[in-house]
Amino acid sequence: MYTSRLGMSSKVIMKLYKEGIRKEKRVKLQMVHFFINSKIKDTPYYRSELSRLVDVYCDLAEECSTLKQLDIGGGFPIQNALDFSYDYAYMLDQIVWTIKHICDAQEIPVPHLVTEF
Repeated sequence: MYTSRLGMSSKVIMKLYKEGIRKEKRVKLQMVHFFINSKIKDTPYYRSELSRLVDVYCDLAEECSTLKQLDIGGGFPIQNALDFSYDYAYMLDQIVWTIKHICDAQEIPVPHLVTEF
């Protein structure tokens, strides 16, 4: 069961946009921020969550022409031991490829990517 103390579930995002934000003339949605995990690790969990949330971004971008930015939150692990090894370039390539691949498949412009590295 999914629970979060960090925001709302992806299931209510579209409802919030359609019933609230879209109707408000003084507000334009420009960015969506997703918190996937506290550290970006090359795991099946991270990849599946990133893909799922990019799908949510695409659904929302179809409805909202002002949405242009995606904040994937998180950060890269930092060296905390002498034997630390992490392929930063590989993970960046994989994140960007995943976002581009999903957006292209859904014919949504690739968003400006914001991170908290």
